[in-house]
Amino acid sequence: MPFVVVDTSVSLPATLSPGGMMRRFWVVLALGALTYEVEHRQLELDELSQRAKREGGVVGGLKVVRNRVE
Repeated sequence: MPFVVVDTSVSLPATLSPGGMMRRFWVVLALGALTYEVEHRQLELDELSQRAKREGGVVGGLKVVRNRVE
């Protein structure tokens, strides 16, 4: 998972706000990281499958991995 740099001018007010924005802010960050991870894992799987097809190889376990990504 990629490292995320959060500007304190955004994170500090969100964390300290009494209106419940802290939880929403961190949930949005986590959802963004998860979305990034899923999209990039899917791209890697597609590339691996295409490369195996070009070179005459076989990729095993794709069904299991795709289920984990979902």
